Amino acid sequence: RTTAPRWPPPMVDGVTNPYRTDRVAEDLFVGRDDLLANLLRSARTGRNSIHAVMGGRGMGKSSLARQIARQYGREATVVVSSGAAARVEADVSKALGASLEGAVVESLVRAVEAAASRRVLLVLDEVERLLEDPDGIGLLDNLREAYERADGALAVFVLGGTKVQELLRGN
Repeated sequence: RTTAPRWPPPMVDGVTNPYRTDRVAEDLFVGRDDLLANLLRSARTGRNSIHAVMGGRGMGKSSLARQIARQYGREATVVVSSGAAARVEADVSKALGASLEGAVVESLVRAVEAAASRRVLLVLDEVERLLEDPDGIGLLDNLREAYERADGALAVFVLGGTKVQELLRGN
């Protein structure tokens, strides 16, 4: 008599799988060193430093966001945020020590300029949450305008799935 194999197959005693998407491995970062190096080089130069990274669920975008903060945080102010517009605004306000209420673009540009010699890198993880918020598109427009006015002092990385592609195409 044969029995159907168990799925998922059991792990070998004492061996852990580092590639599980149901838990966050803070220090695990495998196979995207070139992508990370290119993004950080772009953020450091201040030119063409607005980027979108697309990938399916569990592909490592949040891990990439944490690694960017870990590696670039020594030389710049890095804000990693995800969620609706109010949460992103709160995270940016807290990191820069400035209120973004009212004229968001002007407030953000002033806060970036006040960061003195440190560049500011905003990493928007799980951008789908922001795009689902009625105020999210407006915030993204404000961030794009602030990026253009900040004269290379602000970098913006957007991480997400197919919604990023739709955003880039203007759908």
